[in-house]
Amino acid sequence: MKIYETRKKEVEVPTKIVCDATGLEIDLQQPESYLERNKMHSFTLHFGYGSDFDYDVWEVDVSEKAMLEWIKTFASRPDGFAAKEKYPDQVFKEWQETGEYNWQAGWTKQDFLYEEKRNEEINRRLDQMKKQKSPLWRKRKNQS
Repeated sequence: MKIYETRKKEVEVPTKIVCDATGLEIDLQQPESYLERNKMHSFTLHFGYGSDFDYDVWEVDVSEKAMLEWIKTFASRPDGFAAKEKYPDQVFKEWQETGEYNWQAGWTKQDFLYEEKRNEEINRRLDQMKKQKSPLWRKRKNQS
C-alpha cells in the first residue's frame, strides 16, 4: 500500500520577456499582454564541435519585429514562408523589398483569369444552393 501526502512545489514562472535584440519588454503579469507575448519568439542555439563556441547552448528571446527584419536579409526564402502560395519565392522577394505580404506576387494574367473564373463558379454554386434552399446552405446560414 502507498500512502501519499500533499506537498507544495516551487516552480519558476516567467514574469517578463525581454527581446535580446531590441530590449522590448513584455510584462507577462498584465492580462492585456496576452497577444503581445505571442509576438516574442524563443530560440535555442546549439553550437557543435569546431565552432568558436564549442558545445555552448544559447537561449535567445527575440521580438517578431526584430526577427522579421533579420529574416529580410536572408539570401533565400525560409522553408514554410508563403508555402501555400503559388509562387512563394516571388512572395518572399517582394516582402523583402516592400515589407508587404502580397500572396499574389508573381501571378500571371492567366493566374488572375483562372482565379476570377473559379470565384465566379463558387458564387454560381452558392446562388444555386440558396435558390434550392439546400440543407447545406441552411446549415451554413445558421452557423453564421
